[in-house]
Amino acid sequence: MSVKRNLRMDNAKGVLIMLVVIGHFLLPLQGRTRVCTNLFYEIYVFHMAAFTFVSGLFSQNIYIGKEKRTFNVRQLFKTLWLYAIFEIIVFFSEIPAYGREASWREFFYEEGAPWYMLALFTWYLFIPFFTLLKERVFKSSIILILLLTAASLAGGYIEGLGELLSFERILAFAPFFYAGHFMGTERLEAFLRAEGKTDIKALWCVIEASAAFFVLGIAFFMYDYLLPYHDAVFGVWYERFRICERPEYFTGILGQVWILRLIWYVAASVISLTFFRIVPACYVPVLSVMGQRTLQIYILHRPVRDLLFAAGLITCFDPGNPLDLIIVLLFCIVLSMLLSASVFTKFFELLLFPFRKNINRI
Repeated sequence: MSVKRNLRMDNAKGVLIMLVVIGHFLLPLQGRTRVCTNLFYEIYVFHMAAFTFVSGLFSQNIYIGKEKRTFNVRQLFKTLWLYAIFEIIVFFSEIPAYGREASWREFFYEEGAPWYMLALFTWYLFIPFFTLLKERVFKSSIILILLLTAASLAGGYIEGLGELLSFERILAFAPFFYAGHFMGTERLEAFLRAEGKTDIKALWCVIEASAAFFVLGIAFFMYDYLLPYHDAVFGVWYERFRICERPEYFTGILGQVWILRLIWYVAASVISLTFFRIVPACYVPVLSVMGQRTLQIYILHRPVRDLLFAAGLITCFDPGNPLDLIIVLLFCIVLSMLLSASVFTKFFELLLFPFRKNINRI
């Protein structure tokens, strides 16, 4: 019996994985022109937060059995296996791209694209613990998420760990993952539809107006005024904020850098929710398929990007030229579509034979 797909989330994942690819290709180009820089941060302010939330929505497969009480250890091993594979792929693709010496990969220090697989492993691992806290102590997932958010805001002050096990991003994005896990797809869909509920409709007016405020703010002010605060959207330790470069920007209330993360949380949340609401809930050719095959796109696009960067075929484009920028964006979209081809799906099925079920549920 086939499992009924959540087409809204398939479409959302399809768009989000394209934004991941676009963001990685724009990374070497952003900072050089206003339009490219602002576009880059329009993507980064919400796309990984939204992706993390969706991963949380579908993390129920961490439990198996009729009563969904048995922890799916195989899912944990699958995630670690994917992390190791991704690390090895990136190790070889980064040698020509960045001129790194061929010393073996540091598997315990990661801030590049493979961090997400390691984060998924950690978030999956703690699901039973936080579920127990919710059921036995807090009795409410909202209180738990608020406490996780407070822990993340405070945890940003930890120093000295660097990229060890990607703890900085695991901690920063954790509230989005567990919000998705405890909300679930049915409650999210009911909230997105807001049918016949005046109070929910009023709340949506606030959410959508706030999303428009942040989107327009980044579009008009990121390059000229907000760049000193850009590290907030990457979920890094506060010590990594480049305060010393522009100390005048970190005075008063913004001198408390946890405020910047809180602002990012609000911006990412309202933009993500608005994005989910406008995504179609019906089958969309190509896009829905891409949303079902995000894993292969996520892993395979990175070596393509690195090799093109090594060949100078990314930085040769002028982000200040609208035509050049459009070509880069169209290439990213086409690349995402090509990497979603069934031939790559079969390759991943072979690669993940011991973990055959739900290989694309990230």
